[in-house]
Amino acid sequence: MEDTQLKSHELEDNIILTILLPGLICENMFTTDPLQEKRIKKSIIETQIKFYDMKVEKARRYEEYEKAMRYQKLSRGLRKYLKRNRH
Repeated sequence: MEDTQLKSHELEDNIILTILLPGLICENMFTTDPLQEKRIKKSIIETQIKFYDMKVEKARRYEEYEKAMRYQKLSRGLRKYLKRNRH
């Protein structure tokens, strides 16, 4: 992706790309084992949690409490999913 395209988006949108892109590249370039696939999936979910937590804080800062509650619910659901799927 060109730098000019990344500059047009807000930081919170770029975080997903910056953190997840290396894992996705590795997944597609190299053969993986079942444990690596689980680690990549866990990493993606943890990144989504951080992303939604950032959105919660931003929504609260701008007093958009309905948005904050929606993002918080998404984050909480992802956390529960991770806890249920620990091995």
